[in-house]
Amino acid sequence: AIGFVWKTRAPPKAYQRNGQTVQGRQSSTQRDLPAPEKDVDSANSSDSAAKRKRSRGNEAAKESASSSTTKEAVKPNKRGKTVDSSLKRASGATGPDGAFIAFPDYDGRDEPVMWKKAKRQFKSRCRKTVKASLDPAERKDQEKVKEIQRDRWSQLSATEKDAYRKWARWDQMRHERDVAVFERRKKVRTKKKEKRNSSET
Repeated sequence: AIGFVWKTRAPPKAYQRNGQTVQGRQSSTQRDLPAPEKDVDSANSSDSAAKRKRSRGNEAAKESASSSTTKEAVKPNKRGKTVDSSLKRASGATGPDGAFIAFPDYDGRDEPVMWKKAKRQFKSRCRKTVKASLDPAERKDQEKVKEIQRDRWSQLSATEKDAYRKWARWDQMRHERDVAVFERRKKVRTKKKEKRNSSET
């Protein structure tokens, strides 16, 4: 019997290609090939395109939010009464110290209280202290009280008077808010009355 000796080839050696280990024969065209370089311009352009897309999305979201706020500016509350959200947001103003001071609650049932000027602001705030400094018999003398208030106002410095002028501005803005609420409530009452009269006839 003739014996045959089968010769087996050793498996091909592994080699490095583009930073990865590859098992197999390496062709001459694959030897010592440099790793592909990243296209910096294309990467930058793709990043800028993504940023533009995000900015357009944010602008669209802002526009939709503003439009929805405008549409829902006047909406009924739980009792079915119309409430202007813009008036509801005007719940205060900046005071003399630069801090936000809320307006008192006002539902528009009664007529708005007129705003006070700087001098009247001072008089209303110091009225109790002036009366407390007088005898019980003199407290009823209105002319005496007013005279003391005028003297105290004249003794104030320019900075102190300016603070009361800012209080007057805050009170004026409060009055404007109250007038707007009162007029809107008045219109609603008028419309309801006209509708009730038309239905009766």
